[in-house]
Amino acid sequence: MSNFIVGCSPFTSKIYAGKILKDGSWDEGKQDVTESAPAAVAQHLLQLDQKMQFDHRGKTYELKVELAAGKGVEIIAEERRRQIVVEGWTPEHDAQHTDESIAYAAACYAIPHNGRNIFAGQGGLSDIFHLLWPWAKSWWKPSPDDRIKELAKAGALIAAEIDRLIAIGK
Repeated sequence: MSNFIVGCSPFTSKIYAGKILKDGSWDEGKQDVTESAPAAVAQHLLQLDQKMQFDHRGKTYELKVELAAGKGVEIIAEERRRQIVVEGWTPEHDAQHTDESIAYAAACYAIPHNGRNIFAGQGGLSDIFHLLWPWAKSWWKPSPDDRIKELAKAGALIAAEIDRLIAIGK
C-alpha cells in the first residue's frame, strides 16, 4: 500500500491529493482536488447513508450529509399531516383502499386546470375526471385559484399511497 494521502493546506485552504515523501514533503505529482473531493465525499456518504468521523487538532468531528428538502416537500408533508389530523385519513384508513384509488385521486389533483376540461364543453367536468376520480363527486375539492395547494394535495395523496404499499410489503 502506498502513502497516498489527501490533506488540506492550512495556508491556502486547498485540498491536495498525492504522495508524501520520506522527508514529509509532497511529491511533485500532488493534485489540487479542492473542487472534486468534497463532492465525492458527500456523494459517498449519501449513497451509504452514513456519517464520517475525523480528527482535527485533537478534536473529533462528525460529518453527516443529507439532502436538503425543498419548500415543496415541506408543503406536501404539512398537507399530509392535515389529511391525517383534520380529515382523519390515517394509514389504517388508507389501507382499505386496495384498489389504488388514492393514486387515481392524486393524479386528478395533479392534472393542470387547462387539462381537466379538455372534453368538457361548457365548464363541466371533463371525461378525464370521470375516468380517473375514484370517489363520489362531493369528495372532489379543487382549489382553482391555488395551484400549489392542489399539487400539495396530489403529493400528499401520493405519499399516502406509497406508505400504504410499503405497509403491505410491495
